[in-house]
Amino acid sequence: MIRRVNIVDTSVLVELLDVPGYNSKHDDLLTEFTVRPRRDEFLVPLAVLFETGNHIAHGSDGVVRRTAAKQFVDFTRRSLAGKSPFVPTPFPEVRDVAAWLDAFPDQAARGIGLVDHSLIGLWEVQRAILKNRAVVIWSLDQHLAAYG
Repeated sequence: MIRRVNIVDTSVLVELLDVPGYNSKHDDLLTEFTVRPRRDEFLVPLAVLFETGNHIAHGSDGVVRRTAAKQFVDFTRRSLAGKSPFVPTPFPEVRDVAAWLDAFPDQAARGIGLVDHSLIGLWEVQRAILKNRAVVIWSLDQHLAAYG
C-alpha cells in the first residue's frame, strides 16, 4: 500500500487540538484521523503551528487560552521529539520564501493568503520529491482540499 503524505492545514489542526472557538467539527475530524491508515504521514508546516498558536492566543478567556496553549505546547513538543504521527516541517529555504513573496500579490488578489500559498508550495515540492506517493493537503478549506 502506498503511504499518503498529508500536509495538515490550520483548519484541521485547530479541530484536532479542540481549540475553543475553532472546534465545531472536532469529533468528526478526530474520527477521520483515527480511521486514516497508520502508515500515513502527517506534515505540519511551521506556518500552521504559528497560525494555530495565534488562534489560541486570540480566545476570549485567559484561563481557556492558557489551557489550550499548554495542550498545544505538549502536542508540538511531542511532534518535535518524534513521539507523534505529526511531523513539523523544517523552516523553509530563503529562496522558497522569496518565491512565495514574488507570487503573493497575485495570490492575495485571488483571496489566497500567504500561509495557504506556502502550503501549496510545500505540496508542490513534496509531489516532486515523492513521485510514487500520494501527497494531499488535509484541509477544511475547499481551495486547499482540492490539492491531492
